[in-house]
Amino acid sequence: MLISIKFSNFRSYYNEQEFSMLATPQEKENYVKNSFEVNPALYKGRLLKSSMILGTNGSGKSNLLSVCKYLRYLVLFSSEASRDKSNIFKDANEQFAFFESAVDTPTFFEVEFIANNAYYIYTIKIKDCSVEYECLRQRVETTGKKLAKIKCLFERIGNQFVVVSDEFQRLADLFEIKPNVLVLSNCNSDIKDDVCPSGKTVINWFKQLNYWNSRTSSIEIYDNNVDILEKATKILQYSDKSIKSLQLKKTKLEIPVESQKDPESIFKALQKTNLDIGSGVLALLDDGLYKMDVVIEYNVYDDPLKTNITDTVAFSVFDSTSKISTGQAKLVKYLAYIIDVIQNGGILFLDELDSNLHHQFPKLITDAFNDETLNSKNAQLIFTTHSVNLLDNNFRRDQINIITKDRYGISSIAHPTRAKGRVKNTNSLSKLWYEGELNNSNIITVEDLKIIMKG
Repeated sequence: MLISIKFSNFRSYYNEQEFSMLATPQEKENYVKNSFEVNPALYKGRLLKSSMILGTNGSGKSNLLSVCKYLRYLVLFSSEASRDKSNIFKDANEQFAFFESAVDTPTFFEVEFIANNAYYIYTIKIKDCSVEYECLRQRVETTGKKLAKIKCLFERIGNQFVVVSDEFQRLADLFEIKPNVLVLSNCNSDIKDDVCPSGKTVINWFKQLNYWNSRTSSIEIYDNNVDILEKATKILQYSDKSIKSLQLKKTKLEIPVESQKDPESIFKALQKTNLDIGSGVLALLDDGLYKMDVVIEYNVYDDPLKTNITDTVAFSVFDSTSKISTGQAKLVKYLAYIIDVIQNGGILFLDELDSNLHHQFPKLITDAFNDETLNSKNAQLIFTTHSVNLLDNNFRRDQINIITKDRYGISSIAHPTRAKGRVKNTNSLSKLWYEGELNNSNIITVEDLKIIMKG
């Protein structure tokens, strides 16, 4: 469960910002709406089931969504990158680009979350492609009425521990502190769980952060869950009755283990299979390299007025030249993550939720996450959108994050609850957006365009 994340000097965000999933008790009658209670022995308060990130083009919406994705990448792979003799902080430099001083300013992240019935705060600062500061704090459940004190599991300044618990000392005995490796990242290895159990718990929390954009493949989820493929089929059939089914196509490539990452060897193996090279995705699984695809199957009839099925035809979802619509292909890819997270719990980040989709589906997806019965595992959805109409779709004010950018290229987060005085619960937020009350940016009009075109 994500509570909040603070960050600064990351992409278009120079000043410290906070993105929060904490439900604010400003209105007593709406406090429970679209939220859930966490273990009161760990944290006092309720968390939001979904959160909308809204802004104009180039405002920094996707950059905000990438904060947790980037932090996840550093935590899970900085140790592995070091073993391959590369510096992950150098290869993935994400500092603010428009101030010269940003180079000498640390990039800061602090994430607050609950995992495996414990409360954590994890903080890092990165400067000059090295870890300047790293700290992990924890609160465990107690039987008393008061919350237990937060204890520091480890605190690191540069390459030295300032504070270190027994379990992280055991970890330090196995891995030296390196400037280009997060201490926590060493837990993402084949060490036994009892060496550093808290570290393993935090690693597993980062692993269950699911991030989806137009370049993300969800085919592995369908491969491991036939029921999710069946449920996605039924959802698609509501909007397209001609769909027969979704089918997973999976072919193992005959290629030696040592050549499975060699592009030329992969290409030759694909040619031998006589498969369409332009569709599907490659997936390296435990037992080898596979060419995988999801196709939409349709029945072929002998006559438009009859129901005699003579054949079936299938079109690839993972093929940009396919005959299925862009929106249908995107929905198939989306649904794997959405169904999986709602069924099993977790956190899902979706970039441009409404892009290429009929308006019923963004509403359906957000309603599903906010629904108490459907989302009984308290999964959390965090998404970007351009759909102003969603502002009036039964959202709490604290579920809405409005992103603006100033003349210096600095993005910032604002909320309707802290906007101008006229923003009350009786106001139509979409109306206020179009009037410029919420987005704090110039809305171009036809008259403006006439002046521009006149030159």
